[in-house]
Amino acid sequence: EIGTRVITARIQPIAIRLPRFNRPNSRHVNLTWVSVLSLAWTGLFTPLLSLDSESGLIHLVTALLVLAASLFAFVYAALIWRVQRGSAGALTKALSDYSPSFAIHWEAPKNTVYQIKMWLPYLEQVGVDFFVIVRTTKNFEEVRTITDRPVILRSDLKDIDSAIVPSLKAILYVNTATLNNHLVRFTDLTHVQLNHGDSDKAASSNPAFKIFTKNFVAGQAAIDRFERNGVTTPPDFFEVVGRPQVSSIETAQLRSSSSAIKTVLYAPTWHGFYEDSNHSSLKIGPVLVQSLVEAGTRVLFRPHPYSLRSSKYRRIIKKVEAYLADQNSKGGVQHLYGNASASALIESLFNESDALIGDVSSVVADYLQSGKPLSVV
Repeated sequence: EIGTRVITARIQPIAIRLPRFNRPNSRHVNLTWVSVLSLAWTGLFTPLLSLDSESGLIHLVTALLVLAASLFAFVYAALIWRVQRGSAGALTKALSDYSPSFAIHWEAPKNTVYQIKMWLPYLEQVGVDFFVIVRTTKNFEEVRTITDRPVILRSDLKDIDSAIVPSLKAILYVNTATLNNHLVRFTDLTHVQLNHGDSDKAASSNPAFKIFTKNFVAGQAAIDRFERNGVTTPPDFFEVVGRPQVSSIETAQLRSSSSAIKTVLYAPTWHGFYEDSNHSSLKIGPVLVQSLVEAGTRVLFRPHPYSLRSSKYRRIIKKVEAYLADQNSKGGVQHLYGNASASALIESLFNESDALIGDVSSVVADYLQSGKPLSVV
């Protein structure tokens, strides 16, 4: 059982939707039934050892059956692992035949798929073949559900080589994850940082951006931000490409509101990795939301998903949601929060609102497209 568990922990998906690649893509071994058999045998048949010889024989037979099941699971897992270990050549061959022009490299914590999801629809419109490289099983499972392009998992540094094929011209990135270093070492490729938002946070002018060949930005303000923070860059480092994600945001002139009740989107950012990047207004969130409600405003509450990682901010979010739930139970104006808010596209919340209250974040920058009032805490 222990041996099977060790081996299956090493078995990871390799690739999905990659033409001509048919190697095993998952563990195919469920350890649950092996454990259940072992426990059932121990609990039910061990007492028979003290009985007559016939019962002892039953005990021996069942023990052998459980052992056989465990051995089968071990051997089956070992065979899959062996096949996967030798799959690098087959992966390179399949990728070469697919002949992609570029790849997207993405590694991030769980529930961060929005970083890459916001770019996929626009990269699809480029009209050339590409694939996505991820580094963890969690990332693989998240990305496979949001694109019909090939997704491959290369977890170790040495595994990356098998994904670099002659047709590749560029690697695109949507964050500054440390593992991006595993790709930028291929100096014959163009490395483009797209990022996943544009804001005045310190992360938006991080000197780490300089490891990339190009930094695609929304506009001149993004370029000025680097200079303002003393980060020198080559003359041809920036490429202004706009912000395609705002194309679905309705402008104030196009939107007509028949309701006398105004709707305000409150979208606080998260607390950052370090205190100097903490721009979150969630600490005053309960007071702010209550003030809006008491003023007769409908509230759309959309905190950053990373805020849930902190027990402190998670408690604040629950407090705000409990207050809004209580208000909804009284009838009248129905506020939006929780899963209903989290599952909605942020652009749809922009369009549903009459104004925004936000923090220093890309949410504020994107909301400018609407031409509607906003306040930055």
